[in-house]
Amino acid sequence: MEPKLNVAKDCFVENVETFADPETQAEKFNLYNGLANLVEGVQELKKAIYQIQQAGLVEGVAQLKKELANVRKAGLVEGVEEIKKELIKIRHELGHTRVSVREELNQLRVMLDKARRR
Repeated sequence: MEPKLNVAKDCFVENVETFADPETQAEKFNLYNGLANLVEGVQELKKAIYQIQQAGLVEGVAQLKKELANVRKAGLVEGVEEIKKELIKIRHELGHTRVSVREELNQLRVMLDKARRR
């Protein structure tokens, strides 16, 4: 997605430089210049959303690890279902792929298996 935004911005900037003289063609200049700035704004928003998602994921995983520690202490296997539900909830909220969630879930299962063996 990002390459398309870069191409769009480059095209708008090129149009400003090639076809839009601010003195004689102010309307074209404003249009192309505005579109280039709009693309830049979209890129900044995408970056901010990604940072928010990453922060949320880290927080969610930390919460799941705390829950796993509680499961270990209590020796309750039923807690695994709660962990799965939380992990799925985080995935939906943050829009992450099933692969990353599966990896996290597998790590949590391994940790739970170790806890059960103790």
